[in-house]
Formats: sequence, C-alpha cells, structure tokens
Amino acid sequence: MLEATYAVEAAIEETHWWFVGRRRLFARELEAAGIRLDARILDVGTGAGSNLRMLRDLRFSAVEGLDLSEEAIRWCAGKGLGPVRCGSICDMPFEDGRFDAVLATDIIEHVEDDKRALTELARVIRSGGTALITVPACPALWGLQDEVGLHRRRYRMRPLLELVRASGLSVSRAYHFNYLLFLPIGVCGR
Repeated sequence: MLEATYAVEAAIEETHWWFVGRRRLFARELEAAGIRLDARILDVGTGAGSNLRMLRDLRFSAVEGLDLSEEAIRWCAGKGLGPVRCGSICDMPFEDGRFDAVLATDIIEHVEDDKRALTELARVIRSGGTALITVPACPALWGLQDEVGLHRRRYRMRPLLELVRASGLSVSRAYHFNYLLFLPIGVCGR
C-alpha cells in the first residue's frame, strides 16, 4: 500500500463500518473453526492492524503479524498490537507448521506470485490448522480502489479455489461477502 493509505486506514479502521463488519465476520469464522484462545495465530499483511486489533479484543494470546512494509509495522507498534515482523508472504521467516491459524485477508491480490504465497501459507500452518483467506472478487469490478490499493488482480471463485487446493490447502467454506455492494460498485464505482 502507499504510505498515505496506512494513515487513512489507521484513522478509520476502529469505527468504519467496512472494518467493523469484517472483524465481526472474521471473529465468527474463527469461532466456527474452533480456534482456541491460546492458539498460535499469524496475521499476514497486517496493514495498520485491523485484524490484530480484532484478535487482541477476542483475547487470543499468541498472535504475531507479518508485513512487508516498515510503515505498517510502525503503525501496529504504535497501537501496541503485538509483535509484527518484516517479511514477504512469498518467503515467510517462520518454520514449517508453526501456526494453528493464519489470516491472509486481502493480501494475496497484492503479490506477483499468488500460488507461491498460498503455498507459503500452507507451509507455515500446522497439519489440521486453519487459514482464513479473503480476496477482492469479480474482475469486472476493477476500479480506482484497486489502483490505489496496488492490487494486481481480482478473483473469480472457481479459479481461486483451484489455486488454493493446488497450494496444498483444503477448502471447508467459500463464499462472497459484501456482495450486495457489487451492483452499486459496478454502476457508480468505476
């Protein structure tokens, strides 16, 4: 992301409906997956720390972050959101099977080699662990927000699921969320 984007995200992520709703959805998914409060959890692509805030508020005790941007790491540190290491999702500085759960929310679309990124996720998750992955959907909705966010692509469901499975991960649930926004974005957001 652009450095100015971190400042905007940091200023709004605590109360903006988009971030609040995502945290609620992610919290429900973690609960449904049976993730224990002492589980080792990695948030990849922390940005300004929205997921780290959620994990802290849910009282998870063994949370780490990873982001390629020193600026993002500074924002997370300034909020007291725990340890965040500098590194790439395509070459993570963690041993195999280290984490019980990994969150990779809106990060895969930023990297050149999304297959390698997913393979790295599979590598650092213990056998039987959980990955929570989100990406922007519908390539036809490509617009200014994708440009500002430095996205490389948007995804269709079937090719994404094939890519996830090819990386060594299995899929237990897959769905669109905020899909009611597709029409207004398609009409007005371009």
